[in-house]
Amino acid sequence: MLILVFVMGLRKEIGVDYDSYERMFDSIKDLGFLGYYSQGNVIEPGYVFLNYLVSLFNLNYNFLLFVSSFITIYFFYYPVFLLLWYCEVGYCSIYYILCFKIY
Repeated sequence: MLILVFVMGLRKEIGVDYDSYERMFDSIKDLGFLGYYSQGNVIEPGYVFLNYLVSLFNLNYNFLLFVSSFITIYFFYYPVFLLLWYCEVGYCSIYYILCFKIY
């Protein structure tokens, strides 16, 4: 799990929208949470708040990638680990089939 977090979090300029999200982070860092919305920007408030929290600690965009990848990987794999720990094999296979649409 940690390997995935590091691979996802330490990437640099990978993807077609990397630059636009980095510019958004920089503008949130400059304008603040409410200032970003006062310019008419429409984007998910939770992600903007996460950008704002990271910028409050004067951290850079790569740290934001690391935090968001940790949150994504954690909430994806934590239920799988719970199912494997507490459930029987049959229920886990049903969960796996439904999540990954292997039917």
